[in-house]
Amino acid sequence: MDKRIIGIIIPVIAIIAVSSVLFITPSSEIITNKNNENIGLVINSPSSSISLQQLDEIFTDASSTGIGRSNVYLFWNIIEPVEGKFDWSQSDIIMGLNEKNNHKVTLYFSIINGATLGPFPDWIGKPTLNGINEDELVTVLDAILSRYHIVDSVIIAGETESQFRYNERWIPVYQELFSNVYDRIKEKHPDVKFGNSFGLHNIINKNLEHIVSDLTLGDFVAFSYTPTDSLYEIRVE
Repeated sequence: MDKRIIGIIIPVIAIIAVSSVLFITPSSEIITNKNNENIGLVINSPSSSISLQQLDEIFTDASSTGIGRSNVYLFWNIIEPVEGKFDWSQSDIIMGLNEKNNHKVTLYFSIINGATLGPFPDWIGKPTLNGINEDELVTVLDAILSRYHIVDSVIIAGETESQFRYNERWIPVYQELFSNVYDRIKEKHPDVKFGNSFGLHNIINKNLEHIVSDLTLGDFVAFSYTPTDSLYEIRVE
């Protein structure tokens, strides 16, 4: 686990979605490649009621910007609502549209979402970090990656610094969980990269660099960024 890919996720305003950039690349590469897999969007519909045809058009519009990557949020409670029974009805549509548009996928399967854990399926309940079953986590990740070969990057924890800001005693627990899951999944999916995401604005404003250092695990470290001042107010310039 020596290789590190440093990425950044920057919120961008777009017609079709709240967008994000995952990996930074030289501007010359962005210009010369029509679809750059290092540039991605979170592609969302403008409303909760939308037809498949409309959704198809949204993905086509997103792809026309030159992106070659889609950042997909797929949580455990959606994909495995009943233990051992996977529901692919929603994810098949999203992944199918990404495959149609030649997008690689960065999967946000976050068992940590900022200060909260999960969301987990009801059959798991609301575990603490040391209550998350490693075997169950490996099983669901293996099922997803075996089904969707366009997924080449997986983020296990998002805004990770917020989870451990006041709970640093849990860092060793998460380090062990991540490392064990990483080793087991890599045996089956050696080409998929795994890492954690951090809120760069939080890291800077709250001096949490040490948490990033402690949790620089796996193949990459990703950063989201929302420009804020010391009072955590978003700056608009």
